Parts: sequence; structure tokens; C-alpha cells
Amino acid sequence: MNLPDSDKNIVGRSVIDRSIIESADWKAAKSSDLAAAGRIVDALWNDKKTSEFRKIIADPENTVLITVPSSTRKNVIPVVLAARLAEETGVEFVIGEEYFTPLHNKEIKQLSRINRVFIVREYKTIGGGILKERLREKKVVVVEDILTTGGSVKYFVNSLENNGVNTESVVSLMGDKRLVIDQKSVDQLSSALKKGNIDFDASRITDKITRTEAGCIIMAANGAKSENAKQKLARNLQGLSNQKAFEDLGRDRDTGRNIGAERGDRGNGGIAERISPWGSRSDGPVEKQRTAFCREDQELSKDALKRKDHYLIKLIMPHETRYKVVHPPSKTDKKTIDKYLRKEAALFDDKERPRGVSATDAQIKFKATDLTKYRMIAVYAKDGVRRKRETVFEVATALPEHEQKANIEKEAFDLKRDCILRDHLSKEEARGILFKYKKDNLDPSLEQDKKLDRSIGMEL
Repeated sequence: MNLPDSDKNIVGRSVIDRSIIESADWKAAKSSDLAAAGRIVDALWNDKKTSEFRKIIADPENTVLITVPSSTRKNVIPVVLAARLAEETGVEFVIGEEYFTPLHNKEIKQLSRINRVFIVREYKTIGGGILKERLREKKVVVVEDILTTGGSVKYFVNSLENNGVNTESVVSLMGDKRLVIDQKSVDQLSSALKKGNIDFDASRITDKITRTEAGCIIMAANGAKSENAKQKLARNLQGLSNQKAFEDLGRDRDTGRNIGAERGDRGNGGIAERISPWGSRSDGPVEKQRTAFCREDQELSKDALKRKDHYLIKLIMPHETRYKVVHPPSKTDKKTIDKYLRKEAALFDDKERPRGVSATDAQIKFKATDLTKYRMIAVYAKDGVRRKRETVFEVATALPEHEQKANIEKEAFDLKRDCILRDHLSKEEARGILFKYKKDNLDPSLEQDKKLDRSIGMEL
């Protein structure tokens, strides 16, 4: 993994401003509010930083900005920052979600700084051939909103590298631009693990972590006092070395969490009681903790049932049902999948269950699902010239029809946002965008389909 040196990276502020990331604008920008994202960028970026960026890129015509894909597909802060830099310097920019789909499904912001280190972020390539063609012989700059530990950028740079694309620079609004771990940090990490009697060789991960992540591991090693905590940390470091799942270092034995009298206990302790058992097992008490899968086999391809590569989590409440599609780690057994789904269900329940709905009034179910690939185009006019943009996405077949429709409409919104940002459309031009979509059964590279514009689709 080749992360850019610090002298090639630029941040608006080296210190993370808590007042900004806790502001209403920051939260709104994380939920697709372009105006709020613009105010965030204006507050953290200035002309001096743009001048520094010009010096680094040197050749604007051969430079491309690409944003780190958002796991929620709603974070528009990197997109707005990239759009501003593109407008001010004349470089091209690419929205990461066009070519990569995050597979980790976990909102990293919900985790502590230390636990973030052990979360593996995966990015699935969409149309790798098109990506290589577009970025071939270009200087690529990765754009992120905030470098908390540098982990998301690290994994995305690695995904680009796996597609034959080298990253020249990283640009962010806040955080430490020193991504590459230095020898001093390596020595401190080794010393902290030895001093804390943590059974792990630091040299196994020094090529897999950032400088800030090394500091987080040192903090974890210094704070691991009990034998249980030391073993957990060692297992997590082993998992990081093998790029596997982690155990929460900050979790207390008591699963309940006191959020205060207003909201009440929203801990995950009641999850198991709301999940039906998988079936009879010979190992006794474990049976109560197993997860039930409600299958409708006739809706699924045999290949999908065999792989169990995607699952739909259903949070059923008295007046509504909410859904989330997750992707367990590949090539894992049933027990590992079950553990993964329980953890995802707990996070989903904690985030999505409203304050007025108690744990006893809600139920969680799982269902294996296949995915249907769609291709969507947006046709519009800019200054009288006809243009089009396209995107490819997947929708879970196990979702109810109205939820599938809502997912398609969400993709249309994202594509519309892309058109507006890239071509600086006026309000009238934006209103004239026409969307069409169809199921796509062609080559995943998407390079051979030249007839999309003439295809019969459905208008949203």
C-alpha cells in the first residue's frame, strides 16, 4: 500500500474542530444537503489552501480528483470540496460512488477512534475497465472530508492501487496529513506492545496502518490492564494483520447503555429476545442466541442461496418496517455469518429505532437476498447542448416493491446531484433532467453497451 507522503497532502485544518463536526450543517451535509456542505467547505477551506494545491498538482490537465465513496451514499462534503477545487484550478473530478461501492456497510462515525483502526473497509469496483481508462496516465488526488485516523483513505487508496491507479496526493478539510507511519511511531508501537505484554509482533502491521492508527493502538496497549483486555487487543491486531473482523475494545460486560432518562436504555441486550432461534442445536444454551432467517426460496436464485452473500435486515415496528442490506465477509461459515449479522442488527436497531418505540415492541428478522443490477441514465441540456450521464446500482430483490422503487428514486437523486455539480446546471436546466432506467444483464465492465440512450426505460 503506497500512501502519499505528508508533503504531497493538504488539509484545511490540521486539528479536528469538534464544534464543526457536531454542528447542524455537518449532520445535514452528511445527509445529502449540498447547501450545508458548501458552508462547511467555506468555513474550512480558503484561497491559500487552493494555492498550495495548485503547486502540488503542477499539471491540471493531467490531474483527476476522486472522492472517497460514502458507506451511506449521502455524504456530499467531499463532493462539494472536489467540485470547488475543480472549478478553481481546472482539474477534472470524479465521484467515487460512480466506480466503487462500499461493502463494509458500517458507519465508521459510530465507533470510537480506537475501534475504527480495526474496521476493514472494502470497496467493490464497478466497471473497472472504464475506471482504468479514465484515470490512465493521470495524477490522481483522493478527496475526503475528515482524516480521523486515515483508515478510509488508506483502504480506498489500496482499492485504487488494486485497479492499477496510483494516488499522488490526499486532500481533506481536517485532520493529520501525515498518513505514512514513520520509524519513531513504529518504535513506540513496538515498545508499547512489549511493555503491555501484548502477544503480538508490531512488524506484522506496520505496512497496514497509518501514523494516527499507530497512535491509537499505542493508546489501546497502554490502557489494556486486565488479561482479558490484552487478549482482545491481541486478537484484534491479529485480525488487522489478516484483514478480518474486530471485537469492540470499549464494550463493558454489561450490554446496557444508559443514554439518559429522556431516551431510556437503548442497549443491545434485548436483541436476542427479539430474534427467533435458528433451529434445534445440540450445544444447548447457544440455541437461544442463534438468528432466524425468514426465507422465501422461490424469490431467490439457487446461486444466491448457496452463497448467502447478501442479507436483508428487517426492523419490524408497530407502524413501520425499516430495511438494510448487508454483505457478510466472503468464504465464512454459518457461525461467523451469524455473529456478523447480530452485530449489524444491533447497530441498525440502535440507529433506526425511534425513541417512542421500545425494544419489546420491535422485532428483527433476516433474509437472504439476491441483487438485481440496474443501469440509469440522466439526459439533459446544458447551454443548449444535449448531454447524458449514467450510473449502475444494485437493488435487493427481497425488498418490498415500494422499497425497491424508493431505492431507485434515491439513485436518481444522486445522479441528479452529480449532473448539477459537474455541469453547474441552473435551476431550469436541473428541472429538465429526464431519467430512464432498466435492468442490466450485460458485461459488468459496462464498456460494450452503446445503445443505452435508445433503450426503452421508465421515467421517474
